[in-house]
Amino acid sequence: MHKIRTVGGPAVTAMLAALVLGACGKASPVAEISSPVGSPASVISSSSSPTACRLPVVAQVGDGVERGWIALPGGQYARDSGTVSNFSDGTVANYYSTEHMPSYDWGAGVWVPAEQQYVSPDGSDYVVQIDSRSKLPTGFYLVDAKTGTKRLIQSVTGPGGGVYWTLLGYQSEGIYLGGRGAAGDAPTEVPGLWLMDPLTGQVRLVDRSHIWDVIGGGSAWAVDPPLGAVGTWTVYRLDLASGQINKSYASEHFGGFLAPTPDGDVLVRGGDDGGPERIFVLTTGNQVLPLALPAGFGLDYGGHLANPGVWIALSSGTALYTKATGVQGVVQSPYGKVLFPVGGCR
Repeated sequence: MHKIRTVGGPAVTAMLAALVLGACGKASPVAEISSPVGSPASVISSSSSPTACRLPVVAQVGDGVERGWIALPGGQYARDSGTVSNFSDGTVANYYSTEHMPSYDWGAGVWVPAEQQYVSPDGSDYVVQIDSRSKLPTGFYLVDAKTGTKRLIQSVTGPGGGVYWTLLGYQSEGIYLGGRGAAGDAPTEVPGLWLMDPLTGQVRLVDRSHIWDVIGGGSAWAVDPPLGAVGTWTVYRLDLASGQINKSYASEHFGGFLAPTPDGDVLVRGGDDGGPERIFVLTTGNQVLPLALPAGFGLDYGGHLANPGVWIALSSGTALYTKATGVQGVVQSPYGKVLFPVGGCR
C-alpha cells in the first residue's frame, strides 16, 4: 500500500496545485469540465442528499481552476464566473491564486483565495502565511473576507531552533500551527502543535510529542510511521480541550488521513492485508469502523469537514459522510468529471 499523509483541503490543494503548476508527474489527471451551464449531474439518491442547497465545487480546467455550484437535490451544475476576494492592494494576488485553491466563505458570501480550513468559523476573515517570495513582510496575516484588508498579526515565523510554523487550521479557539524543520535538502515535518491568537498574534505551545496533521471536531490526529520500510503505523488522538493523548489505531496498512468529522472522529484510508484501499472511521472511543463506498463510486481524491458532515471527492462523483448515514453518494459528476467540494451545502 502507498502510505501517505494527506487530509482534506490540503490533499485537494496539493493535487490541484500540481495539476495547475505541472509540478507533479504522478498526479492523476483531472478531466476538464465542459458541460454547459445548468447541465444536470446524475443524482444517486435524493434521500441521501441535503435538501434544497448549493454545494460550491472546483475542478481543474486546462491550466487553471474552474469554480462552480452543484444544486441539490437536483444535481445541476453551473459555473461561477464571479471574482475571488483578495488582498485589497492585490500585491500577492497571483501568488495565492496559483498555490492556494479558492473556497467559498458562506459567512461573508464570497469566494476567497484560501482553503476552507484557514477561514474563521464565522467566515469574517481568513489567515494566510506570507513567505520570502512575496513583496510583503514575512509572517501571518489576517484578511477581511469581504474587503480584502489585511493585518499582520505575527511576523515571527517559528519557535526557533530551525523550526518554522505552518498553518493547520482556524478553529474557534484560534489558529493551529504545525512545524517544519529546515535541515537537509527539503523541509520536513517536525513534532509540535501550537495555537495562535488571531487578535494578538501570540503563540503558545500545545504539544511537542507528535506531528499533528489533522485538526477538527475538537480533536487533533497524528500518525507515527514505522521505524523501517515495513512495520506498524500508529495513530494518536489529542483531545484539544483536555490535552489528553490516546493511542487510537495501529496497522501495517494505514494509507493516510482523509478528513476529520464534526464528532471528533477522523476518516482514514487503509487496506486489509494489502487488499484494496478502503475508508475507515477512527472514533474518539478508539473504534475502527469500515465504511462502504456507494455503488458506482471509486477512488477518493480527498475530503473536508463542512456542513452537514464530510464532503468527499471521488473519481466519479461526490459523496457525503455523516455519522448517521455513513458514506452516501450524492452526485455523479457530469461525464465522470472530478469535482472538489470547497464549502458546505447551504
